[in-house]
Amino acid sequence: MVRSLVIDAIERQLVSDFEICSFLSGGLDSTIITTVAAKALKRECKTLKTFSIDYKENKRYYTFNMFQPTLDTDFAKIASKEIGTEHTIIEIDNDLLSESLYQATVANDLPGMADIDSSLLLFTKEVRKYAKVALSGECGDEIFGGYPWYWNSIYKDVSTFPWSPSLDFRLKLLSQKYSKDELKEYVNSKYQQSISKIILPESDRKKN
Repeated sequence: MVRSLVIDAIERQLVSDFEICSFLSGGLDSTIITTVAAKALKRECKTLKTFSIDYKENKRYYTFNMFQPTLDTDFAKIASKEIGTEHTIIEIDNDLLSESLYQATVANDLPGMADIDSSLLLFTKEVRKYAKVALSGECGDEIFGGYPWYWNSIYKDVSTFPWSPSLDFRLKLLSQKYSKDELKEYVNSKYQQSISKIILPESDRKKN
């Protein structure tokens, strides 16, 4: 059932007036999307273009973590070769990445995930030179539980957004006129506002 729904959802996005490409990191989400899209385009005798992102001297300085235990580029190359796509790696300059933080915030129209937003902004600018429509695995982790807080027990009793359990680092980025207590109060209010919108199953409501 899930398989057919996922395939149908991807194939529905292939109707376009412009050439379609796909973001390919080599992870499950992007590889599944790319595989389905590539097969559909091959039936029309077309080859799917795929793109992945990398950073200058990334292999030298990258610090592995729970969210990304391996670098993307090697897996993206393997996936592209196996699926049969025309793959391009977009390398981002780190100085430009930093300089684009403000522009990314303006484009997003609200504070976001810092360098993740500016890297996406620079990445899509480059991809647009090749194709105007791109398929992406964004939000796949939210739907299928890919993030550590879905399965790692250390997040079980966190009474705030699991992706920001500690505000100490973020506090260093704020103006001196804001206090730690004000930041905590703001984040907690947003958290409470978010969970108040969740509709719990009847069995869970009785427990609470």
